[in-house]
Amino acid sequence: MLTEDQKRTYYEDGVLVIKDMIPSEKLLNYRDAYERMVEKVRAHPNAKEEYNARLIGGKTNTESPTEEEQKEIWGADWLLHPDLYEPEFTDYLENEKLISALQCLLGPDLELYGLKALWSPVNITYDLYWHRDGKQDSYSTDGGIPPGWLQ
Repeated sequence: MLTEDQKRTYYEDGVLVIKDMIPSEKLLNYRDAYERMVEKVRAHPNAKEEYNARLIGGKTNTESPTEEEQKEIWGADWLLHPDLYEPEFTDYLENEKLISALQCLLGPDLELYGLKALWSPVNITYDLYWHRDGKQDSYSTDGGIPPGWLQ
C-alpha cells in the first residue's frame, strides 16, 4: 500500500521511486533476461516484422539519418513473442508489491496492454522525446482523478 505522501509525489512529479520494491537478487535476474531479449532482437534479421521492433525515426542528432541509421533498432513491442519471452518477465509482473502500488495509483482493475521494451541504439546517438503517456485530460495533479494508465 502506498502512503498519501507517495501518491502525492506521483501525482505532482509524474514519477515515484520506491526503493527495495524489487529484491536485489531478482533485479540482477531481470536485467540479465532483458539483455538476452535485446540481443535476440538485434540478432534477428527480420526483427521489425517478427517482434514489431522499433526502428529509428523521428528526431536524430543528424539532419537526415543515413540508411544504416534508419535501420537501428531501439525497442520491441511484443515481449511475449515465443522467441523473445523470458520467464523473468512473468515473475516481475507477479510481484505483489508492484501490483499493490499500481492498484493504489490506477485502481483495482489492472489490464496489461502491452509488454514493450526500449533501449539505446548501438551505432548512433539521437534525441528522443521521452514523456509520460498519460491521458492529460483525465489527470488531476491534486490526486483526485488518477491517471488512466502509465508507462
